[in-house]
Amino acid sequence: MEKLFSLFNGARMGKILVVLDEAVDSRDRGMNNKMKNFVTEERIQIEAKGKDIVEVRDFSNYVIITNNDFASIIEKNERRYICLVASDHRVGDKAYFKIMVGKLLNVEAGCHIFHWLLRRDISNFDVRDLPKTEYKKELSARQTDNVVKWIIDMHEELLASGDSNETSMLSPVWYRLYIKWCRERGGESKIHSLAVFNNIMNKEGFTVREKKILVNGVRKNTKLR
Repeated sequence: MEKLFSLFNGARMGKILVVLDEAVDSRDRGMNNKMKNFVTEERIQIEAKGKDIVEVRDFSNYVIITNNDFASIIEKNERRYICLVASDHRVGDKAYFKIMVGKLLNVEAGCHIFHWLLRRDISNFDVRDLPKTEYKKELSARQTDNVVKWIIDMHEELLASGDSNETSMLSPVWYRLYIKWCRERGGESKIHSLAVFNNIMNKEGFTVREKKILVNGVRKNTKLR
């Protein structure tokens, strides 16, 4: 994908379909944001080496092919991508693909497919109305902040234990439980600061409230979640 974002981008000019094969998820937010612009922008500035910059209309559509779960570009409410899982039914079936290549990779087959596409009725087609496949939902769920994942896990543990009582603790205590969960759970290497943790908890409805509790025989106002 880095080739698309290089300074000299003449390779992008005049393309209808750009295929990114064997793509690797770098989890680079800046790169993902640029990719969003590529999908939606109608004009593009092209700079070839040693030549002046020119602005042209952009007709490019993008296909990302990967053997990995390319999750980082699929954010909540993502509307630019359709996510599909290729069937592995014919994996290793060389005879089948040899027949397909012989029948499809020729000018005559290309003409038939081209004319079939030209005759296809797309009057009711809306490019923004993309199906949300189960795979896309799965990738989107992986992008959920780990504080939210931790809350869900805590809730499920309480339900499994049969404890339906409301639980209140000091924010630092909740935070220590969250850190412990992140360290024990594989793949959750990013641990938020206490301030960020508190902001996310507030956003999810777990707000701080003051409550009088008995400490060493004295009632004190304490902030609990």
